[in-house]
Amino acid sequence: MKRVWLALLLSFALVGCTNGTEGEKCITVEVVYTDEDIDDDIEFCTDSEFLLGALEENKEELGLETKDFDFGTSVTGLKNYNFETLNLKYYWAIYVNGEYGLFGASDQPVNDGDVFKFEATAW
Repeated sequence: MKRVWLALLLSFALVGCTNGTEGEKCITVEVVYTDEDIDDDIEFCTDSEFLLGALEENKEELGLETKDFDFGTSVTGLKNYNFETLNLKYYWAIYVNGEYGLFGASDQPVNDGDVFKFEATAW
């Protein structure tokens, strides 16, 4: 039983140590909001190690809005749709290479070739 707990603890510790790749890498950001027929792919290269930095480099093209919280910075608006100010019960879910993201944008590592999908999702 002790080994099981140790293995679980080590697994969580390793997940928390994830870093992005240093240097230039090219990524794709897809923004999907089906209620408004938005499905845009934006490809660009960045030196940022984390997703939020890459998004901020392309803030105008993405129509990016963010909000700072105690736990980090959250993406609140894309393509000029900010669900908080529109009083809609949606959030921007982050998918990384087809899998639901484990981190917020401020902690999500960026690696060359990554595809990040932001999908408007009801609460």
